[in-house]
Amino acid sequence: MKKVILQASICLAVFVISIIQSCTKKLDLKPTNDVTSETVYANLAGYKSVLAKVYGSFALTGNQGPAGNGDVQGIDEGFSDFFRLFWKAQELSTDEAVISWGDVGIQD
Repeated sequence: MKKVILQASICLAVFVISIIQSCTKKLDLKPTNDVTSETVYANLAGYKSVLAKVYGSFALTGNQGPAGNGDVQGIDEGFSDFFRLFWKAQELSTDEAVISWGDVGIQD
């Protein structure tokens, strides 16, 4: 019985210490570029820019053109737009579409 009480108290102590350790103020961090919702939505132009980015991301893949600074890093900007990836996920996983081009990774 003493062993059970000792093990339970150790587990409780570890649990309490982990709860106390996790209560740091890491969720209160601000972005490094000072772009917050208060600054973006301060005027009507901010709302327009957010909507333009949301709807533009359906077909556009970055802010600087075909080979500039893409939103998804590590892949070609032409392969990362929303509609192309959506089509690939929906059609290429079935036998509706035929993959006849030799792009890297598509056959996989």
